[in-house]
Amino acid sequence: ETSTRPGFAGSAKWVAPTGNAARGLGRGISAWAGRLRLQKTSAELTGMANLGYTTFSKPSNAPKKVREDPWFASVAAEYRLLRRTALFAEIYLQTREKPGAPNRLAYNLGFKQKLTPGLRIHGAIGGSLRDGDAGGPQLRIFLGLKYELAVHPKASR
Repeated sequence: ETSTRPGFAGSAKWVAPTGNAARGLGRGISAWAGRLRLQKTSAELTGMANLGYTTFSKPSNAPKKVREDPWFASVAAEYRLLRRTALFAEIYLQTREKPGAPNRLAYNLGFKQKLTPGLRIHGAIGGSLRDGDAGGPQLRIFLGLKYELAVHPKASR
């Protein structure tokens, strides 16, 4: 990001096949996700846009995939409250994971606390913006650690 151009970033994530999908805890299959992000900061306020895609593994005991590979898009704003603390709000759309299910339109409200230059703790609470919580989630609570590895190309002279 510069004073005139927004910043651009990409990320990749692997989700371990943990949890018990029958009890609504995790999916029980692994997933790979990639995202592209555009952001621009002005004083303490940062605006962001994300576009992503997730692909799920096929369970070893199933003849075919049980999940569809969803797309994800969001817009968000982050406000730096203190030097190491930020608050954020996000609205997102995710296409369905289960065949025949509705797409998800939802929100998240949360915080980010910087622990070290690359390590942050994130917390968020959110829910569906659709009538009857169509597409879910009825309630989403998240708490986790995020490590950012910055890659800066050498400046050409």
